[in-house]
Amino acid sequence: READGGSLLPPMSASAACRLESLTTALGECELFAGLPRALLRRIVAGASVRELPRYQQVYRQGARAVGLPLYVWLPLLGGSGEVKLNGAATDEAVRARRVVAADSAAQANFANTPGRGGGRAVMLLSVCFGVEGCARGASERVRADTVTVEGGSATVLCVWPDSLPREVGMRATALANARCLRAVRGQHIFAEAGGIFSAQMVQPLR
Repeated sequence: READGGSLLPPMSASAACRLESLTTALGECELFAGLPRALLRRIVAGASVRELPRYQQVYRQGARAVGLPLYVWLPLLGGSGEVKLNGAATDEAVRARRVVAADSAAQANFANTPGRGGGRAVMLLSVCFGVEGCARGASERVRADTVTVEGGSATVLCVWPDSLPREVGMRATALANARCLRAVRGQHIFAEAGGIFSAQMVQPLR
């Protein structure tokens, strides 16, 4: 079963309000959410679910149906010593790169916050979105483009539900999901000689 549950963020105590603001800033670093008004980002975070995924947890498998399932946002700021790993023919190399940078930033932050080390310097933690198929247009016809697992320890993620996302994010998710679908089709040996035009025709119905 896909790891799509979790508990809602707690009521707005002073510490919870501070955490909400930190998460809002981190969410705005994601490409899917870049440029959105802060008030809108805050509402998205406040309505999201938080889930701690244990080491070796398989979040979902490549080929699983995506409809009705959340968008995941891994934020190192939320804690955990692990990281998410995306494997699949359609995995975006940029996502892989951001995952590595985020993990490195988290390690640097842990070092900096250790007494007697690093002088407490601030390190910006990047965020990584995955599972965009569930909030793209035509989600009922889509499947997960890769397999996602947790490695190296636990990882905490936000589960953002499709009906809570503004139209602009849905459009960005659709473009990204289409690009990954096209990449997966092009990567299949059976279509290798068909060329880009045939591959684009395969993706067209999902737009």
